[in-house]
Amino acid sequence: MKKRVLALALAGCLLFGGVGCQGEQEKIYSQAMGESSASQEEAQESGEELSGELTILSVYDFGLDLTAKQFEKLHPGVKINVEVGVESVGDYGKAEPWDQFMEELATRLMSGDGPDILLDPGVFTPKQYHQSGVAYNLLEWMDSDPEFHREDYFENVLEAYEVEGAQYALPTSVGLTPLYLNKTLCDAAGVSFSPWEIVDYTELLDIWREADSQSLLDPAFTLEYEDQRGPFELFYSQEMPTFIDGKAGTCSFDSPEFIQYLEDTKSIPSNRTMADGALVLGGPDLVEAFGNANQGKNTSLLLLVPADLGSLTTVMDVPENVVGPLVLGSSGGGVFCSSSCLVVPTSCADPDLAWEYLKFCVAPVEEASYYSIYQPEGSVDIAYGSFPLAKQNLAAYGEVYAKAAVYQKTHKNIKGFDPTTMDSAVPEGLFSQLEQVFSSYTLGDTLGRVGDILLPVMQQYYDTDTLSAQECAEELQGKVEIWLSE
Repeated sequence: MKKRVLALALAGCLLFGGVGCQGEQEKIYSQAMGESSASQEEAQESGEELSGELTILSVYDFGLDLTAKQFEKLHPGVKINVEVGVESVGDYGKAEPWDQFMEELATRLMSGDGPDILLDPGVFTPKQYHQSGVAYNLLEWMDSDPEFHREDYFENVLEAYEVEGAQYALPTSVGLTPLYLNKTLCDAAGVSFSPWEIVDYTELLDIWREADSQSLLDPAFTLEYEDQRGPFELFYSQEMPTFIDGKAGTCSFDSPEFIQYLEDTKSIPSNRTMADGALVLGGPDLVEAFGNANQGKNTSLLLLVPADLGSLTTVMDVPENVVGPLVLGSSGGGVFCSSSCLVVPTSCADPDLAWEYLKFCVAPVEEASYYSIYQPEGSVDIAYGSFPLAKQNLAAYGEVYAKAAVYQKTHKNIKGFDPTTMDSAVPEGLFSQLEQVFSSYTLGDTLGRVGDILLPVMQQYYDTDTLSAQECAEELQGKVEIWLSE
């Protein structure tokens, strides 16, 4: 479920930066800076020549063809073929084509007929990858490659994907969804927060309940601004890792804590059901709109909005009646790292070449050049709206992205954009703050296909009222235990 919703949101291209869809971005930003990237120059100087052919498979089209073209440009002797499992945009986010792809992919991997590289949709948990032997242990490649230095990256993010001394998925980027709160309601509840402080759903519900007890809420109040997600999805991504451990192959849905979670979230003021899905909002002025909606009346408590590198100029610029940015964590104490991951199945015909491509996708660069705003040359973020895994790239990309966003807002396009002539567009100290945020991530995206199990059962609980919280928890426990043991 989580993966399908994410794919649908990305397909809509309604990102926090407010910069339109992929085709438009190519047109606006393509060839914005013509010079070669540092990585390209280094490869040319060293005379390194790679050759061969790779096939990369993804569920949906996440612009991997652009990524492939950049690698082919760097290495003319390499050919990369991109396969997409669900090609129709009309099928994005739908259960049937997703489930069919996942079943076929699992069969292919188990039979040794997988692709060379997989943009992993969560077909297996880390433990299942570990036990099945269908993918290469990337940790061995990292440790044996003198060109790969773990300290260049957010090591805690890499460690979040390790299982029993092995790692089968390489996260290519780090996701961040800042949280903003209604300051009036925080003050009424007697709570205050510092920028980038971690909060969980129980703290947010306490603020809402206190405000409700003081009769401070508008009659049309919904917990989230514009009621974007509804009770099920609002805290789903952060909370599920508390109750399922993909590394250990265990779950605790029948625990009192999960039953309490179900009861708490079902009580959230909302008009949105699971069947409705999520309402995706975007634009650079979303935080300001949230503040305006709560000016003089309290229509909502919180706003969760994906941040991208183009929004760095505004992420700290919040109205007086807004608190943030904050980070949403799990009530179990962890912070969830949402990221696209690359897996190299043992069916790969050229593992050495595959590893070179994986390194290309995360490699640190000295200076950032761009094929487009979402496809930096020399080191590539595969998922839109994500931050680089390499610490050095956080500043290298971030500054230029932010300047490009400022320039585009003034000039309506990127023609003539020269970042060397512009002052910093990033608030002072922001990069060091973001490093601290990313360094707090402890949970990798290890839920696998469990969303296919959770969705129908939880829909009975949230939408149809045909299951009690206790019954929902018990049914989930039984079904997920069976899946984990497969």
